[in-house]
Amino acid sequence: MTEKSIFDFYHPDSPIGTEFLRIYHNVVKQVGAKSTKSFLVTSAILGEGKSTVASFLALTLGALSKKTLLVDADLRRPALHRFFNLYLEEGISDVADGSIPLAKALKETKLASLKVLTAGRLSREPGDYFEEGHVRRILTEVETAYEFVIVDCAPVLPVVDALVMAQSMSGVLLVIKAGATHRELVKQATEILQKAGSPLLGVLLNNAKQVLPHYHEHRYAYEYYRPSADATP
Repeated sequence: MTEKSIFDFYHPDSPIGTEFLRIYHNVVKQVGAKSTKSFLVTSAILGEGKSTVASFLALTLGALSKKTLLVDADLRRPALHRFFNLYLEEGISDVADGSIPLAKALKETKLASLKVLTAGRLSREPGDYFEEGHVRRILTEVETAYEFVIVDCAPVLPVVDALVMAQSMSGVLLVIKAGATHRELVKQATEILQKAGSPLLGVLLNNAKQVLPHYHEHRYAYEYYRPSADATP
């Protein structure tokens, strides 16, 4: 695989790198004293750049030599394998199905301290992996080996995947695309997370003054959040 990856768009000393370093010091670093800190990155609706934010946050932690795992738990529309120029196969869904051991699914990146767990190929409905506790079980297993676990999950409003996951995480970061997401949708997503007792740390405003650009061009709307072609056999 020779295409460019997200590493070609990231540098710790760039404006993007600086912004995510601020997020680390002001938000992520301040969460509790747990040996492993797990953060769920989600959004209100589709196309707000949550996968980009999760990736840059993981890159920032990796650049700081923090042992970090980035997990693609958006099983319906996985993106992280494309961002990092990795294979979708042999991911978290394959581990959940018992097809491969967890150790085989952890993919190396250009940073020695950062690994990626891709979404994998689905053998059942995406929601089953969350409702039956498979994804949470796997994350519990990996948390003992990492300082930080960053989890990219589906948006809050179209499906319940993020809500199922959120309560067991150290913190939840809600990504909103500046100038694009209606205020009422942001309010609705925030209220859903708060009513469920999710540890919502705050809202990250993406694309404000083009400081945090979209690495991947999103063209989805607030619609039925069905799996993309990547997620199905």
